[in-house]
Amino acid sequence: MRLVLLCISMCLAVITASAQNETEALRYSMQTPVGSARYLSMGGAFGALGGDLSALSDNPAGIGIFRRSEFSLSLGLNTHSSETQFGDNDPRTDGKGRINLPQIGIIGANPIDHPLWRRVNFAVTHNRLASFNETYISEGTQTNNSLLEVFAQQANGLTPDEIYDFLPFGAALAWDAFLINPIDTLGTLQYNSVNPFGDYNVRKQIERRGHMGETVVSVGGSYDDRFYIGANIGFPTINFREVSTYTESDLEPEHELDRFTYSEELNTNGRGVNFKLGVIYKITELLRFGAAWLSPSFLTVNDIYVADISATYRDGQVISIDGPQNNFEYRIRTPSKYTLNAAYILGKRGIISADYTYTDFSRAQLNRAFNSPSDYDFALENTAINDLYRGVHNVEVGIEVRVVPRFAVRAGASYQQSAYVPSVIEVDNDQLSGSFGFGYRKGNGYVDFGFRLDNFQDQFFHHTPQVVPVSTTDITRGQAVISVGFRY
Repeated sequence: MRLVLLCISMCLAVITASAQNETEALRYSMQTPVGSARYLSMGGAFGALGGDLSALSDNPAGIGIFRRSEFSLSLGLNTHSSETQFGDNDPRTDGKGRINLPQIGIIGANPIDHPLWRRVNFAVTHNRLASFNETYISEGTQTNNSLLEVFAQQANGLTPDEIYDFLPFGAALAWDAFLINPIDTLGTLQYNSVNPFGDYNVRKQIERRGHMGETVVSVGGSYDDRFYIGANIGFPTINFREVSTYTESDLEPEHELDRFTYSEELNTNGRGVNFKLGVIYKITELLRFGAAWLSPSFLTVNDIYVADISATYRDGQVISIDGPQNNFEYRIRTPSKYTLNAAYILGKRGIISADYTYTDFSRAQLNRAFNSPSDYDFALENTAINDLYRGVHNVEVGIEVRVVPRFAVRAGASYQQSAYVPSVIEVDNDQLSGSFGFGYRKGNGYVDFGFRLDNFQDQFFHHTPQVVPVSTTDITRGQAVISVGFRY
């Protein structure tokens, strides 16, 4: 049943105008923060350490660790490479890189005149939570199962006017381009494609751009330099663009259609709010533990979706049809996160730290916008979220060793469990990451460098999952960051 739901949802994502489905809920719930170079190189395991502005998005109690005010800025390079195999065809590779700003922030440390409460600190930071820059290319040959047959089946039972009303982004485009035609079946409205059967060369390219970031305003303090508490309010933002291009070339020379291309473009912008609470406690001067609760992010999202189709016939005729624009606003509630943190201070020699996070992705939810004129309740999509996704356990570990007083080397690793129920997707969707880096400190300033490499698999379909082979892609992501900062 779960596999059927996945197939249906993926099919709907391809051949309808509704981009508002469980895929969006998962995309904006899953986060792999980049942060500062020090944070990145230690695998993001900073929950019990504090003292780094990026860590405030994980455990805001870390703000109480700061004894001095500080400003930091990071510049990053994100790379993405993929190797995608369509069925039994040869794999296709693609890779790109983009420069980004993963972190910037400032903190004001404020000592107070109290025998136990030593200071109350304030900070404003901006962290990149996820990068969406990626390209997948899937190509090969297949027999029958043309996308045009899918459009014809969509149109069956409908008059041409009803096709425009109910299927403006799929069958209506194919109808206008003369790619599907009516069959005279004694008054029953039935359709078939212009090239109903044969061998095809098919190619699908998915290109995504954008990121998810968060501006955080934090406050926290230190009690007797042993107990630290912090809270913040976060303002996440979304900027996402996806262009999907599917081309089908007919290999049967007697057919009148040479090839057609069906393109979809989705542009998404969003904004929201969330809250975080955290504590850190020093058991001894060397051992400390932390815990934090990260509330759901309450996002308001606007999607702009367009589709078009073009057909090239063997007689030289070219027909291009642009579809209407669908502009839709809705809400996403991401799941809460619960974290436990531990760190051991190796005196002046270094640090060992570890973080654990639990997130139940089945708790994500879609809802209509507050001012929406539509009464659509997203019941189908929320049922799919509940059936397709699960609670996951993520672990991060990091180590820092001071080679000399001013120079340190770092390494880290993280494991992010797949959000899919195991029976739903049969690929290694768990994400493994390794990182390393180094840093130099002199006086009030510092320079750090970090690099992280992520590896995992994913799947997608050219169109209808029930009739076409799956495309499996091996993904490698790299992130290099250099950070500079000073204390004052």
